[in-house]
Amino acid sequence: MKIWALTIVSLLLLTIEGGSAEQCGRQAGGALCPGGLCCSEFGWCGDTSEYCNDKCQSQCGSSPGGGGLGGLISRATFDNMLKHRNDGACPARNFYTYDAFISAAKAFPGFGNTGDDATKKREIAAFLAQTSHETTGQFNY
Repeated sequence: MKIWALTIVSLLLLTIEGGSAEQCGRQAGGALCPGGLCCSEFGWCGDTSEYCNDKCQSQCGSSPGGGGLGGLISRATFDNMLKHRNDGACPARNFYTYDAFISAAKAFPGFGNTGDDATKKREIAAFLAQTSHETTGQFNY
């Protein structure tokens, strides 16, 4: 009976300990939070000020959007970079929207979230240049 009780207690302790493991940042081997959530200073994922503050470890964008992506590229910049995307000759017209771009970016938390702001912007610009090229090929450099 004592062995049975000891086994139950051990399993409970393992469950409790396993359930408290940090989710992101240096505490979790540099892992990023899913869905573009902020990684708090303590290694937990969330989207409130407790997570997305000046001590946040990664994906700390304060503006809504793919992990802060909305703070790096505005709707106006997106529209200007892909100005021919809704052209009648474009088979994918009305497919590429700013909101869809931000939403899709949330599924890839590493996109536009690695390095300093200049590096992030270069990555985003390269993606949008390729997208523009594949839609109408009329991107002006």
